[in-house]
Amino acid sequence: MTSKQFRELRVAHHFRIVLQHLRDPLLPYSLLPEDWIGAQAYELCRALYRSVFNAAEEYVSSMAETLGGKLARPARETYRRFGGLEEPASG
Repeated sequence: MTSKQFRELRVAHHFRIVLQHLRDPLLPYSLLPEDWIGAQAYELCRALYRSVFNAAEEYVSSMAETLGGKLARPARETYRRFGGLEEPASG
């Protein structure tokens, strides 16, 4: 892993930590203000997630392994995040 890739990984890690602390009030949309920033944040995160997931998954799978060998495929729940990602064909 290059130092640039390591820095990018650290930024992504810290971004996820920040997101964990920004709690969604979990109210129905009908009770939220019309211009509630959380809806925009969700759509932005969804777009970012969808745009990087496949490349990130491929990279991590090619670079990392368990003591028993290759990493397992992501769980089905992984593909359901942010409204769903297309699952790769079994193989």
